[in-house]
Formats: sequence, structure tokens, C-alpha cells
Amino acid sequence: FGIAQRGLLAEGNFADLVVFDPETIIDTATFEEPRRPAAGIEHVFVNGVSVWRKGRATGALPGAVLKPSASKPIVRGACNCGADHSAS
Repeated sequence: FGIAQRGLLAEGNFADLVVFDPETIIDTATFEEPRRPAAGIEHVFVNGVSVWRKGRATGALPGAVLKPSASKPIVRGACNCGADHSAS
């Protein structure tokens, strides 16, 4: 998507984080209710702002829907972290 300050958790960068215990997380979605949230997710941050806490939405909406630009192709698996991810 060509967005600066993404792909690395660092001061000044945008960050989306999910805090959960893998021992307690449960998928509660069903065929009838596919949008039911998972149980056991303690906290969700979007751009560093709390959007989910203790099973409830906080009401904050700091994110934005990103759409790819027609001028730049999307390359799956590409990142800008500086590491060599090529297969050897």
C-alpha cells in the first residue's frame, strides 16, 4: 500500500495490536452469527488507540479502510523492514 511508518513496531509508527492469552481465546462465531467476536481477547489497539477492552468496543474509531492504488501492484509477502525474506 506504500504507507510510511508501517511494518515495524517502533516509537512514532502506526501500530495495531491485539492482546490475548492463547490458553483462553475461543472462536465464538457461528454460521448464523459469523461476526461474533472471539472470547478471550483482552485488548485491541488501532493506531495506538484502544478500540476493544474487556469484551466491549470502546467507541473509538482511529483507523481507516485502505484501498490499493491502481498505480502500484500489491506484492504478497513484501515488507519494508530491511530483512532478506527471500528463500534460499
